Amino acid sequence: MKKTAMVAFAAALFASSAMAAEFAEAKSACAAAIAEKAGKPADALQSKLVKGRQRGAALVTVEVEFADGAKVTGDCKVRRGVVEELTLGA
Repeated sequence: MKKTAMVAFAAALFASSAMAAEFAEAKSACAAAIAEKAGKPADALQSKLVKGRQRGAALVTVEVEFADGAKVTGDCKVRRGVVEELTLGA
């Protein structure tokens, strides 16, 4: 019984870290796409993952703050590190 519980815990831990890595990759790709669409340099930005969902592709909402203080939020559909759709918000 304890062995099964330990295996289940290890599997859950591995799955959550794998999901976090996938969302980190999606966040980075989305932030770069937002910077490109906003016409700002991507090297001096801070990004924050606001929301992440997994539905075949990672659906992420990312808030980006640029060096000049401008903030832009975007919704991205990211599959295998490539942004397939981008919608800019406020």
